[in-house]
Amino acid sequence: MALIGRPPILILDEPFTGLDPDGAQLVRDVVMRERSRGTTTLFSSHILGQVETLCDEIGIISQGTLVAEGSMAGLQKKGELLTHTTFKIQDQTDDAIDLLDSLEIVENVSNTGSTIVVDHDSESSHLDLVRQLQKNEIKITDATIQTPTVEDIYREFT
Repeated sequence: MALIGRPPILILDEPFTGLDPDGAQLVRDVVMRERSRGTTTLFSSHILGQVETLCDEIGIISQGTLVAEGSMAGLQKKGELLTHTTFKIQDQTDDAIDLLDSLEIVENVSNTGSTIVVDHDSESSHLDLVRQLQKNEIKITDATIQTPTVEDIYREFT
């Protein structure tokens, strides 16, 4: 009913509650279709994975008060949330640690054997770290990136 007449604003309250995966996909498809038509969609949800998938801007309400709002990247920065990049290094672990620890974007470096975990500014790319390691001829055998999620942002601000 809300879509009759192609409204400029669509307001949905908990649109994913009780839906199976096919129903959730249908709601996402409708929201994306409406977005492409220029419709602004506002929705409330406790299903944060859906929020992360669909939203350009996020507002977090705690105890009836809007405590944070902005883009994912903006809220990650405002909350000083870090990205965790894990590298497996073939050799030169100590050299890699020293190099990574000297970079301005890096907050913390820890290691267990050949595995190095780097906590760095979420605005910077893990590729910046990879380039520095490669530039210094340090061989990476594996890398994984864990960026802050909407759930991490929610916890930070509530």
